[in-house]
Amino acid sequence: MTGKFIVIEGIDGAGKSTQVELLKSHPALQGAHFTAEPTHEGIGAIVRTQIRKDTPEYTPETMAALLVADRLEHLSAPETGLLARLQSGQHVVCDRYVLSSLAYQSLTAPMELVWALNQPCLGLRLPDLTLYLDLTPEQSMARIEARGLAQDSFESLQNLTRIRAHYQEGLRRMPEHPCYQISADQSMDAVAAIVREKVDKVLSA
Repeated sequence: MTGKFIVIEGIDGAGKSTQVELLKSHPALQGAHFTAEPTHEGIGAIVRTQIRKDTPEYTPETMAALLVADRLEHLSAPETGLLARLQSGQHVVCDRYVLSSLAYQSLTAPMELVWALNQPCLGLRLPDLTLYLDLTPEQSMARIEARGLAQDSFESLQNLTRIRAHYQEGLRRMPEHPCYQISADQSMDAVAAIVREKVDKVLSA
């Protein structure tokens, strides 16, 4: 039996990473592989460094391609790649996937290019479940500022407004994709209860 591929998506400040952490205590996910994109090694580490810069060293098109290259390696690396893990029966929970590329990279690169670049990834593996945590740009910005941390190049009200719209466009382009949108404008526990319900359903399928 193959493992289930679960993805958590969301605009900055939506509580995505918190929900991923909460899932680590799920009884059915003990032994699951928890990961994130961009990855923290190799190409992914380069991408993360560039994202933190106001002016990345690479063109938007190159950044979009680098993210796809990181994703393809993440999927297909022998033994440790997501495909190998899933094939072995291990569940995988990933913080961001293709929808994030569509939402963020299309701020500076054409949406059609980002969509086309990601087709090999979608051809290799669609998630069994994507949970998209939705939040207004104003709420997102308020939560980001409340952290008191250095902001990356995406974190402005104007950018977050476009990112949210791009997420919706990405969802429209993937009607076959089992994705549930959850309002993140509620308590952490309330969001966690919905996340748990959806995850339980896909794990029992």
